[in-house]
Amino acid sequence: MRRLSIGFGVALLIMFVAAFIVSMDFHRLARYYPLVASGLGVLLSILFLIQESRAAVAASRSGRIPVSGNRAEQNLPKQDAEQARAIIEDEDELLSEGAGIAKTLPYLGWFVGYVALIRVFGIFVATAMFLGAFLGLQARMRWWGVLISMTVVIALLYAMGDVMSLHWPASLVGW
Repeated sequence: MRRLSIGFGVALLIMFVAAFIVSMDFHRLARYYPLVASGLGVLLSILFLIQESRAAVAASRSGRIPVSGNRAEQNLPKQDAEQARAIIEDEDELLSEGAGIAKTLPYLGWFVGYVALIRVFGIFVATAMFLGAFLGLQARMRWWGVLISMTVVIALLYAMGDVMSLHWPASLVGW
C-alpha cells in the first residue's frame, strides 16, 4: 500500500514539474497562475514523498504495519494494537483488490468526458454541459442549484478570460 502512495506521489511530482516547464512558455500575464499552482504542486508533492518515505522506512525497521493519516490505529486509541492492526489489514486487503481504484474510475470518466466536451463544443458550452450533468446526476443537486452554479462558473470563466486576455481552446464545431 505504501508503494502505491509513493508511486502516486512520484506521478504527481512529474505532472507538476511538466506543468511548470510548459507554463514557462506562456505569455507573461498568462503564466502567473500556472507557475504558482504548479510550483505549489511540486513543493507539496515533494513533502508528501518525504512523509511517505519516512513512514515506509520506519515501518520496515519496526516490522509494524504502516499507518498513515487517519487510519484505524490512530482513530481507536482505547482498543488494543492487535484489533487496530486487524482493521488496517482488512482495509489494505480491500484496497489491494481494486476496490479503491474502482471507486475512482467513474470520476476519471467524468474528467475525461469534460475534456472531450471542451474539445468538441468549446469551454463555455462544455462547462455548462458538464456542470449540468455532474451536479445533477452525481451530486444530486436541485435544478436551481445546478443553474446557479453553471451561471457563476461560466461568468467567472468569461471574466477571467477577459481580464487576462486568454484565448480558450478552439472547438471542433466552431462555437
